Amino acid sequence: HESLPPSLRRKIEGAVQLEVGERFDEATYDATKRAISAALAEDGHARARVVGEARVDRPNRTARVDLQVEAGPLCTFGELHIEGADDLPLGPIADATRIDPGEAFSLHDVREAQKAVFGLGAFSGVVVEPMLETDANADPSIIDVRVTVTPARRHRFGLGGGIQSGEVTRGDSEPISVPLWDLHLKAQYENRNMLGGLRRLRLEERPRMIIQEPFPSFDRPRFGNVLSAELRQPGFLEARTTLVAGAEHEFGPDPFDTFFRHRVDGRLSVERNFWQHRIFASFGWRASFYRVPSDELTNAGEAPPADYDLMYLEQVVRLDLRDDPNRPHAGFFMQLRAQEAGFFLRSSWDYVRLTPDVRAYI
Repeated sequence: HESLPPSLRRKIEGAVQLEVGERFDEATYDATKRAISAALAEDGHARARVVGEARVDRPNRTARVDLQVEAGPLCTFGELHIEGADDLPLGPIADATRIDPGEAFSLHDVREAQKAVFGLGAFSGVVVEPMLETDANADPSIIDVRVTVTPARRHRFGLGGGIQSGEVTRGDSEPISVPLWDLHLKAQYENRNMLGGLRRLRLEERPRMIIQEPFPSFDRPRFGNVLSAELRQPGFLEARTTLVAGAEHEFGPDPFDTFFRHRVDGRLSVERNFWQHRIFASFGWRASFYRVPSDELTNAGEAPPADYDLMYLEQVVRLDLRDDPNRPHAGFFMQLRAQEAGFFLRSSWDYVRLTPDVRAYI
């Protein structure tokens, strides 16, 4: 690798996982070869090869490892081949990859393309890979890319029921403990290609029978309902930006009291992932309208709080460096959520709210 640029040499040397004086492990030896190949591919050498030899001296209990790098030519992207899409539109898939013929090849771009296509939400499986097998007459420096997708079920229906007790989720998925039980049904419908363009529509209806202060006794149950809808439009403004529109109507008790009210929420936002989906950013508008029927009373028998209107702008920036977002054991997570309510928007209050969240895992 001595003839390669200094920055690439440093990447190759940094990819070596074997350490002098440590126990020789064939799995680490193989992982080192793969890591060096990946470092070369990240820098445009799609056809790089790494061959090695490990000579073991049994009497002295040592192993000498020699690695030979064959970088191959600097490559560019060729044609994009999309397979398995059935009757789904190919345009949004190709746009999401952001792979254009003639651009410098990078394994990083291939991995980003796979995550972006899967993020469209219409597929149960996505594989994006360079097509390194070519005929003898082809230019070895031009690398075609194959996108293989497995469409998810276009229309999904769900029906169920359950019991919720002691906890509700409001706003930014913050759980709140309340003296509330409910028996509910739940019906949902999802369309993963609404009107073409891979738009994703989700509808949910949740009628419920609500029991307040269930122990040691409770008054007669009351009926409530939650109806919600969400539409996601991929490729808004540019290939990897998603437009999200949603609305929800809830009729039921205020979480901090016993009187029933209507609450209508709406939102419109754009969101995008960056840097191999480690950074997430969104910007949008949200609104909440709160109306209490005239015959409702609080738990103390008094008139309930006044109705309110709330509109605010919201920005979310998230950095996720965890090893596994679902079951993290190591890494770092940081998020900042900002809201600006009222001022030039219709709102019962003017305020600015900053909610930071920082976590480290060891």
